[in-house]
Amino acid sequence: MNALIVADDLTGAMDTGHQFAASGLETTVRISRRPPDADENVDARWQHEGDTDRQTPTATAAVVAVTTETRYADAPTARERVVRAVSVADADESTLVYKKVDSTLRGNVVAELEATTDATGAALAVVAPAFPAAGRVTRDGIHTVDGVPLSETEYADDENGPTTAHLPTLLAASRYPVDHVPLEDVSNGVEALAAVVRDAAGREGARVLSFDATRSSHLAAIADAAARCDERVVYAGSGGLARYVTVPGDGRETDARRGRKLASAPNTTRKTGALGIVGSVNDRTLAQLERVPDAAVIALEPSDVLESPTTAGQEAGTRAGKRLAAGEIAVLTGARSNSDLEETLEIGRREGLDRSQVRVRVKRALARAGRAAVDVQPPAGLFSTGGDVTVAVCEALEASSVALTGEEIEDGIPVGRLETGPIAGTTIVTKAGGFGGESAIVNSLSRLREDDRQ
Repeated sequence: MNALIVADDLTGAMDTGHQFAASGLETTVRISRRPPDADENVDARWQHEGDTDRQTPTATAAVVAVTTETRYADAPTARERVVRAVSVADADESTLVYKKVDSTLRGNVVAELEATTDATGAALAVVAPAFPAAGRVTRDGIHTVDGVPLSETEYADDENGPTTAHLPTLLAASRYPVDHVPLEDVSNGVEALAAVVRDAAGREGARVLSFDATRSSHLAAIADAAARCDERVVYAGSGGLARYVTVPGDGRETDARRGRKLASAPNTTRKTGALGIVGSVNDRTLAQLERVPDAAVIALEPSDVLESPTTAGQEAGTRAGKRLAAGEIAVLTGARSNSDLEETLEIGRREGLDRSQVRVRVKRALARAGRAAVDVQPPAGLFSTGGDVTVAVCEALEASSVALTGEEIEDGIPVGRLETGPIAGTTIVTKAGGFGGESAIVNSLSRLREDDRQ
């Protein structure tokens, strides 16, 4: 293993891992296993005997991504899981460790950054969450999405959303000293920037160095400058920075893993149609869902989901499976609009359920629906959006890993192939909620239909 990616959710692991796969490196994303009661006790999955084995990246891939599923965990839990993920991977000093940070700074950014630095013994953490191709940039320390400061976006209202749009202020909660590199210095050229990085890494004790970046060329310069540092560096960023990070390893071993074509699973089962599962309620995702033909969308009834997620999921999945058997597209969702979301939350409140409990039931229903659909008719391809739901769907499908192909629908929307489970070999496309243009879901499903036609 030449590089280890540690992400707090699956879609983040996928889009970051894709950046390495696109350069020709064989890249595998590992999916954690949850015990049967994990839907009610999210911490149990990491306490369950045997989970460590499933987190061990034993594949021979040059790059391995693991998920800690800590986007909505408390900080101490997040810290513990990250340390465990790095230690279980048994990454030595030659292994590049990349801490995937959400491009909207959700989750336990500081706690997980510290944990990664601690676990690797790195002298410096290089932090650049910008992803200009997806509309995320940092200028004067202010992180924005499509020109709007994070504190003024819907991401700030997320359960574990950013408390500030000012990156240095967010990172100031770290016990490590934090310095910020402004855009002027980032634009001075790689040699000058490398001197800044070396100076920070050479000081006593570990440090955090964050960066402005408004263009992809800025991220390329940051990655290049960090690679010239003699001290061990941990990279922390979204898929944007990952695109430009150089993976270490001797040329012979690395070259042997480049350009490898992923073999399809034996064609023993007829696969047809394309299955989509929409678990995100981000405004952008809901707008993308509006472009899907109404006949293809199967929305779960809120009251049924909250009363019995398993039954509701089974019924919706069976309907979806029938569409797949006819060679059609089927898209399962818990909400088609913000009004659907508010209705579900209101029903939950009347039943004494908080937002996180509602989310768990919807997630369980969608996962069950996905499995029920596949049991009726294995699809030619699977699309899923929303990290937490995507993990639950993969677990329901007994898929413990995804091999990334190096292809993508558009920036941040990678294409992979399920490596295990009853539909191993099936193409999978994943998308973070806030990524993609208005046609992202339609384009993803169209790509999957190509597999069906072939």
